[in-house]
Amino acid sequence: MIQAVGEIPGHLLNTYHHLSVIDANGSWLSPGIVDLHSHLGDQSSPKLSGSADTNSRKGLVQPWLRSLDSLNTHDDAYQLSISGGVTTAVILPGSANAIGGQAFVIKLRPTKERSSSSMLLEPPFTFNGTGIEEVQPPRWRQLK
Repeated sequence: MIQAVGEIPGHLLNTYHHLSVIDANGSWLSPGIVDLHSHLGDQSSPKLSGSADTNSRKGLVQPWLRSLDSLNTHDDAYQLSISGGVTTAVILPGSANAIGGQAFVIKLRPTKERSSSSMLLEPPFTFNGTGIEEVQPPRWRQLK
């Protein structure tokens, strides 16, 4: 997490115990881009018929389908998106159905587990004092 940018007085730096200082040598620093409508991972790149999980043609209304279950964690498009500044994406099911399923927010960073659930972004477990257990299913998702 970025705490400060620019010329920082030494006494402020000493207040942090585990601090990494990065000298960008005058380079630009910008926040990551959030893609609010993405099919990364469920409409994989390269496009192959065996990895096309964007739409399901099995019915008009399918709210139980989850984009999280269709994510290809080896999709080449993740690295391409990261190189363009995208760090976070809302992964949506397709638009072929009136209700296509549940969307999930993921971070496009590599994880050692290489699983879709390890890419999932959710608020802290003590969000608003809820004290939700980590073993519970994902809580924050959208319906498309």
